[in-house]
Amino acid sequence: MKHTPCLLLVILALFIMPFAGAAPAEHTLVIVIDGLRPDYIQPELMPALHKLKSTGTYFSNHHSVFPTVTRVNSTSISTGCYPAKHGVMGNTVYFPEVDPKRGLNTGDYKNLIAIDEATGGNLVTAKTTGEYLQDAGKKLVAVSSGSTGSAFLLNHKISGGALLQNEVTLPESLTGMVEDILGPPAEDGYPSKAKVSRCADAYLKIAIDKLDADVVYMWLTDPDHTAHRYGIGHPTSNESIKHVDDTLQIILNGLKVRDMLDSTNIMITADHGFSTYAGTGNPLFTLRDIIRELRLNPNDVIQVGTAIYLQGEAKQQQSAFAAKLLTTDWVGAVFSAPESPGSSRGLYPGTLSTELIHWNHDRSGQILFSADWDDSENEFGYKGASLLKAGGAGHGSSSAWDIHIPLIAHGPAFQSGVVMSTPSSNVDLAPTALHLQGLPYPETMDGRILSEAFTGAAQVGEKAISQSTFGVTSSNDTGDQYVAVLEQAEYHGHAYVNQVKATRK
Repeated sequence: MKHTPCLLLVILALFIMPFAGAAPAEHTLVIVIDGLRPDYIQPELMPALHKLKSTGTYFSNHHSVFPTVTRVNSTSISTGCYPAKHGVMGNTVYFPEVDPKRGLNTGDYKNLIAIDEATGGNLVTAKTTGEYLQDAGKKLVAVSSGSTGSAFLLNHKISGGALLQNEVTLPESLTGMVEDILGPPAEDGYPSKAKVSRCADAYLKIAIDKLDADVVYMWLTDPDHTAHRYGIGHPTSNESIKHVDDTLQIILNGLKVRDMLDSTNIMITADHGFSTYAGTGNPLFTLRDIIRELRLNPNDVIQVGTAIYLQGEAKQQQSAFAAKLLTTDWVGAVFSAPESPGSSRGLYPGTLSTELIHWNHDRSGQILFSADWDDSENEFGYKGASLLKAGGAGHGSSSAWDIHIPLIAHGPAFQSGVVMSTPSSNVDLAPTALHLQGLPYPETMDGRILSEAFTGAAQVGEKAISQSTFGVTSSNDTGDQYVAVLEQAEYHGHAYVNQVKATRK
């Protein structure tokens, strides 16, 4: 029997129909609030976000992708993949074909363009949300008040959509319209109020009103931008948080005026948490000490953030280099390639496998280390300290305070007033966003569709969630012992790193 074209379309629609309670909405908005900690979401500090948390679905066990830095997570949000697949290994990356002597700052999109050209279009080695949407005749627009690099990685192919960042507009053909509507680029500041407000205007007045975007990835640079300078809980940092919340309310009001609020699914998260710096370490001095003690040629050791690339004769000292890191007080977890396929242990004693953290790419360094951390409070009562260095605040470690971040899902597809304990991660945002647009799940993605949050979804039983730990131990000649333990949560075949803690005896 021959099928008519209409019947074939009906059959195809049945195969790609979303789960119950998640009918495609007209618009999907993903907001990343840079450096947002879960404990910032209080009625006094963030009333608008707190209301969305209370009236939507809140994921209380959401995770940043490790390393817990901005551009790794920007790429993971774009691709639904971990660094092992997407190939952006840190905020600073090493591409010897571009610069054999030093790392490249991914915060500058010009460096990313240079990498893309040098790698034959393989800056990112995984397909992006924008590309999947373009294949389906839909459009992704990225709007950002963050760095040109983090914005670019949200939609680096542009893919029929656009990138609207404070300093960069792509495609360039939109520049005149953007300047006519938004004016010149906003001035920087602490807080970064002008940039954040301009980002909201770019979303409402251009991404929606002019470009009719199906999906928008929005990046708000505060409170990260301000907290790096002033620290967690400082009045100026709190001012930046309040302004972000005020901006969120403006966005919600703008959607309501456009009669879009009830048909928009919104997911709000962060790229990473934040910790107070309360240590005595210095990565640069540590590296110099190890190079001197092992009598290595400094030109053979490339430090890229907390990743180590050893070349020439230094390659023969990989195990010794890792051992020196293990005896450095402020260093926490240390990772290397797995000693055998699927092993949780690294090649060198005391190191954990990079497979556990999804960092095993051809672009990986031989060694990756993380700052040690603890739960101590700062002067404003915020817990979580990194021992990387003294003074200020930041992120990037395997600390529970850097890894655990909030996720709020609000809109017609999501349940109301529900707290989900199921583990989730930033890699889950892309497949969920595509699903909300009625598109099939890309099996190449590491993330999963957050279907347990959908309206009408069955209640998740506690037995569906499990915990695992992986440990390594190393002892030196003086009897000192180093122990590192990685804890992870598992749900339906997906594993999420909760934290990695090192102790010395």
